[in-house]
Amino acid sequence: GGFDPHFAPAYYEDTDLCFQLRARGYQVLYQPRAVVIHYEGISHGVQLNLGLKQAQTQNQFKFWQKWRHQLQFHHPASSGLRTSKITICLVASGSSPQLSAIAQLLLRLGYHLSCWIEQLDFNLGQTLQQQGVELLYPTHLASGFAAQIRQVHQIYCLDQAIATKYRAIFLTLGNQVKIISGASRKNQAGLAASEIPDRITTNPLAKFLTFFDE
Repeated sequence: GGFDPHFAPAYYEDTDLCFQLRARGYQVLYQPRAVVIHYEGISHGVQLNLGLKQAQTQNQFKFWQKWRHQLQFHHPASSGLRTSKITICLVASGSSPQLSAIAQLLLRLGYHLSCWIEQLDFNLGQTLQQQGVELLYPTHLASGFAAQIRQVHQIYCLDQAIATKYRAIFLTLGNQVKIISGASRKNQAGLAASEIPDRITTNPLAKFLTFFDE
């Protein structure tokens, strides 16, 4: 039926359409290779109390009124989380067939998956994105990595080098994020033995990670 005229002339009509589609049993997907350039305020300015821009605040309230029951199951916008699924982040130094196999397995199991790969092969990156994997690019560097990593439930370190490199960040996470390493139990994630209990668990995907222990 298109956009709900309740949101005319603008603002929140596209978000409302997505919610309508989901309410009818459809999925809302986005194409990661699409590029959209948005010029903020070029149509109606940036002052929320002037002209058509006032509709942004008005329609925000209309949107909440219409979907308030569904919104109570969503994460707060300030959390940075975008899914109710368990989120896993694969952390690796580079691309490999094992990485692709693990990613496909986790997706089939229904997890929300993100990948932080320092030396990412372009073709593998494109394939992972088309499968629904969120890529965290090295351009975020350490500060961006630290912020992103706090928004996941589990971290899988796929090799000893990467686990050691980000050791300092992992130690700041406390028990809020489960860290799983493909490294041997005696030196997982480059941590001392006294730091391992309750922080890092043995890997349930060990058969896929044998390669990384060699």
